[in-house]
Amino acid sequence: MLDLIPGKLRWAPETALQEEATISALSLCKDQASKKASLVGSYQVHHYSSKAYGRAFGPLGLEQTLRFCANLARHVRSRSHGGSKAAAAAPLVKTLWTPPGDEAAHSNASVLIGAYLIFLEGWDADQVQKSMGDSEAQRSFPCSWSRFDRPEAKRNLRVLDCWQGFVLARKMAWVDVQLLTKAGAVDDVCERCHQLVACYDAGWLIPGQLMVSADPITTLLDPNPETFSALEPSGSQLQTPSTAFASEGGAVDRFGLMDEASWNLEDPESDADAALGPLVIDPISPKASEVAWKTPQSRRTESVSKEYPRMINATPSGKLKGDDPVDFVTFMRDSGVGLIVRANFSQEPGMQACSYDPGLMKTYGFEHLDVPWEDVNGGCPQKAHISRFLSACGGYLTDAQRKAVLVHCKGGFGRSVLLACILVVERFDVSGQAVLGWARVARPGAINTPSQEKLIASLAGRSDVLRLSGLEATQKANKVSRKQPSCIGTGCLVQ
Repeated sequence: MLDLIPGKLRWAPETALQEEATISALSLCKDQASKKASLVGSYQVHHYSSKAYGRAFGPLGLEQTLRFCANLARHVRSRSHGGSKAAAAAPLVKTLWTPPGDEAAHSNASVLIGAYLIFLEGWDADQVQKSMGDSEAQRSFPCSWSRFDRPEAKRNLRVLDCWQGFVLARKMAWVDVQLLTKAGAVDDVCERCHQLVACYDAGWLIPGQLMVSADPITTLLDPNPETFSALEPSGSQLQTPSTAFASEGGAVDRFGLMDEASWNLEDPESDADAALGPLVIDPISPKASEVAWKTPQSRRTESVSKEYPRMINATPSGKLKGDDPVDFVTFMRDSGVGLIVRANFSQEPGMQACSYDPGLMKTYGFEHLDVPWEDVNGGCPQKAHISRFLSACGGYLTDAQRKAVLVHCKGGFGRSVLLACILVVERFDVSGQAVLGWARVARPGAINTPSQEKLIASLAGRSDVLRLSGLEATQKANKVSRKQPSCIGTGCLVQ
């Protein structure tokens, strides 16, 4: 048993306790006003069944993390009941525990306790590690979507990375920690987070500045009544797709992991670009899409595909007319998005229809960039993809007057989040390990493969990204001062 805050908080993992003031750690993830207790403290990827994400068991998402912090803060402040007046005036020492032998509960609770200590007690990651111990800090999580029918790859995400991600989020004001102790504030934020992923399969990595999502057409075609039903304001309501739509290769159509040459930091001039083929500029034409996906069986896709048959069976009546979320274009405008980046091809395995025409987005005033690559053999990009992406982002994330960036791929977990994490590392010169930890919490299911995880974790800061992209010489000639805008003052916890 560890004394984390003397006289206030103790940690007893994998210990069955029945004493006064003991609390099952993951029970604190519950929305106190909700009656849905079955999924409290469990790992969830919205729109997907637990079978689809295989071994993955955490870390828990931002909604549960914020609720844990708010609920634990209330418990830590609460007083004892009964006994002498002196005893009643003193706080009880609260002891958090997890069930014996439960690796998932233990690791997830370690992340959550670190979040509380960082957000509400003002600790840094080193202080948390010193207090909780190296063994807790080095606990690890399987890669998202790790399949049971294949040997598990070496784990890359540690509890420590998540703690470092929380420190980053606090310093950058991506989370307004002051609102964690205000009644109702966390509920409002969590509801907004839920609506974002439930209706649009999207999430903010940086509130108000950087969003990731699935290709909007894949969400538009989802018969789940929560999802939006029109791409643009003038679009017609989409009826429930026929059950003839079949999921190619099941919920997760992926193959083995092979080649990491495309992100060789030691040799930024490697021939990985030539080996993987040229950058495709315009993936909209059917011809380009056909070329992109005529690959041998040994190079099947790493990406995640929505479970349309499961959703159709769950909601046979289709979408509920008259009660839909706003269309995608209006959602983008309301979210302040100025640039939309698409990392997938127009047609890929698992997609039930071609993606949108980028000309449509430009008609509505959005900048648009296509930077697709085949999601195979680890799903990592060539340096040409990274350099084009960073160049297109220009002043985004550095100028408070610029609008937000949306990066999407087919499923919104692999290529899109990978590019978004690279952008964060480059713009703010921060550790890729911390960004990886934050991304896995902010977007459950983020990062499809160990190769993608290792790429992000290998980035120590901006200089690594510039070498990786081939932009190092350009940046040396054109030094740009960067300042971090903040959402403080807008009354938001997470926008």
